[in-house]
Amino acid sequence: MNHIDRVLCAFEHKEPDKVPKGEWFIDPALLNKLIGKTSGSHFIDLLHVWELLNMDIKATNVGYEIKEVLGEDEEGRKIFKDCWGCVYKESKIGLLTPALLDSPIKNIDEVYEYEFPSLDEFKIDEVKMWTDKTDYFIFGVVSGGFERLTSLVGGFEKYMIYSKTKQKELKYLIRKYTQYQAEVAKKYIRAGAHGIIIADDLAYNSGPFLSPDSLREILFPYLKEEVLSIKDFKNVPIIFHSDGNITSLLDDIVKLGVDGVHPLEKHAGVDIGEVKRKYGDHLCLMGNIDTNYTLPYGTPQEVEEEVRKLIKIAAPGGGFILRASNLLTSDIPKVNVLAMYYAAEKYGVYKKAKTKD
Repeated sequence: MNHIDRVLCAFEHKEPDKVPKGEWFIDPALLNKLIGKTSGSHFIDLLHVWELLNMDIKATNVGYEIKEVLGEDEEGRKIFKDCWGCVYKESKIGLLTPALLDSPIKNIDEVYEYEFPSLDEFKIDEVKMWTDKTDYFIFGVVSGGFERLTSLVGGFEKYMIYSKTKQKELKYLIRKYTQYQAEVAKKYIRAGAHGIIIADDLAYNSGPFLSPDSLREILFPYLKEEVLSIKDFKNVPIIFHSDGNITSLLDDIVKLGVDGVHPLEKHAGVDIGEVKRKYGDHLCLMGNIDTNYTLPYGTPQEVEEEVRKLIKIAAPGGGFILRASNLLTSDIPKVNVLAMYYAAEKYGVYKKAKTKD
């Protein structure tokens, strides 16, 4: 069974030959530790690691795009503007989690005049490279109507205030933004993406940023429209991603019409066994090896045991893709990454495949 068929089988809630697995992003410092010596090509280096770990999936277009570099801070981190007009400063891991410095919409009443960027700003080169040159299952990553959209209006706090005081204007912006993201998704699908990830962090470790009722009022109807627009174009698998404890939102996430959910963070209190029991017939679960303790600080034996237990709980019947619960960052020892993926190979073979052997 090849990588693509294995992942599609999981989305169909059937048992493939073995549990599919893979990451979206690996910190460049960790990448260098895994390969030992760079080839000089970032793509070749990534390909080396994907082959080493026998992954099945790869996400593309992860992180923020730079339109204009405005300068840098005393530590050499770029200060840049993206195509939306937001100004950020790079984080320690580059463009993945930059700090917001300035927003294009100073007052929510300006939403009707705000000009969205051209779709040409969203490049398909990475999608095409991975789909043309590899046989991995490739996801294109787009946004929902919360996390990144908050940057347009001044950040999380202002978004939350507007959700109570300026609902009409905020809903207008959310709907237009999610419709735009659906068009970006279609662009990635035309380029060859096999699936789409809607990345939209909605929760702290303790629960949602906004109450479920508020999210049902201002966000979920437009996320559902986004999903339907993509599905009407082509019925590819769609994963909804949100960090934090989203347990109280899972009924609503199912109603969006997505095919799966990630990452179901263990350290945020999400019980993946309970999620499997309640939603396993509706959602393909992706996750949830702990990146808070086990991967960065545990022993290889602890990593192996967590993988074994996770597969035992989440893999039966299919509908499961193994992945870390967050990014593979530079503080994770190389040996633990290897332990995670070797354990996935060791324990992730389905019984019917063993019987055939």
